[in-house]
Amino acid sequence: MRLSAVEYFPHPMAFGATHNPAYVEQWGEIVAEESRSLGIAWNFFPIADVQINPKNPIINTRSFGEDPTEVSAMVSAYIKGSHAGGMLTTLKHFPGHGDTDTDSHLQLSRVNTPMERLNEVELPPFEKGIAAGTDAVMDCARSVSGD
Repeated sequence: MRLSAVEYFPHPMAFGATHNPAYVEQWGEIVAEESRSLGIAWNFFPIADVQINPKNPIINTRSFGEDPTEVSAMVSAYIKGSHAGGMLTTLKHFPGHGDTDTDSHLQLSRVNTPMERLNEVELPPFEKGIAAGTDAVMDCARSVSGD
């Protein structure tokens, strides 16, 4: 995203639209190999947010999609590929930034949802990413549960 002398890839949502985690795994490995050749060892990716709020000003196509199961599969595949290429990964934005209406670069985002919904939608991609061996988790939003 920040380098111009490397391979250009579509946004994560385009990969999510393929419904094929193997493409994401290969993408993660290529990004890792190119990054490592430049001396970069750690990537603040993948985005584990489930994009379900059309008014979200920041996540948009940076998410793999709106289905928690598919986002989970893509996140896990990216971590696997990235590790195969020698790169450390960071899941973000815990506890989920896909249903916020705030740009977290400008102010604190909030996830205003019941705990049941957090467990069904926002948290599964983080659980799967942690199970896949991510090296870190970055937080971003404040969770406000109605329970």
